[in-house]
Amino acid sequence: MCMGIVATLWLTGCAVDSAHIQIVERPSTLETRRYQETFDEAYYDLSSSGNLRLVLRKRQPASIEGDELTQTIVVESVWRSVPGVTVADRTQINGTVTYGLAGQRIVQTLTGAGSVFYYENDAGDRLTGTLAHVTLESEAPKAGEGFLQRIELCGDFSARRDPRQALHFANEIKRAQHTTTAQGLLRE
Repeated sequence: MCMGIVATLWLTGCAVDSAHIQIVERPSTLETRRYQETFDEAYYDLSSSGNLRLVLRKRQPASIEGDELTQTIVVESVWRSVPGVTVADRTQINGTVTYGLAGQRIVQTLTGAGSVFYYENDAGDRLTGTLAHVTLESEAPKAGEGFLQRIELCGDFSARRDPRQALHFANEIKRAQHTTTAQGLLRE
C-alpha cells in the first residue's frame, strides 16, 4: 500500500509538500488500531555527505471536540540506500525516527528506527520518498492511559528543501523529548 502512493507521486511529479502516513498502534492488548494521517507540512535538508533530515508536521486547530494538537515526525538518515547501487530492501534500517505529539493535555515523543528511501529532483529543491517498517516506542513507558506506547509507521512523502525549517522543527521535537524525559524522572 505505501509503495503505491509514492509511485503515483513520482509519476505525476507531485509538487505538494505533504505526507500520507499510516500509523498502526500496537498496545499491550491484542487489539490493533490504525490511523491514516496527512501531514501538510514537509521540509528537508540534505547535506553534501548525503545525510537527510526530514520533518513532517500536522497542526490540528482546537475544535469543539478537542484541543489543538501538533504531530511532528523527524527522520534522520544514518546512511543512504541507493537501489541498484547498494543493498536496498524495504525492511532495512537506515534512519532514526522521532514522532511527537503536543497539545494542551498531551506531550509525548516516541522514538525508533526504520527504512527511508528518497529521491531528490534535479533542481535539488524537492524530495519524494517512502517510510517503511518504522517501529517506535514511547519515551515514557509509564505514561497514563490514552498515551501511545508502541506504533509502526509507513507512508509516502513529498517535501521541499528548507534547511532552516527542518532544523527548527527537529530541534523543537528534541526539546520536547528532553522535557518529557525530565518530567518522567521527576515523577519516579
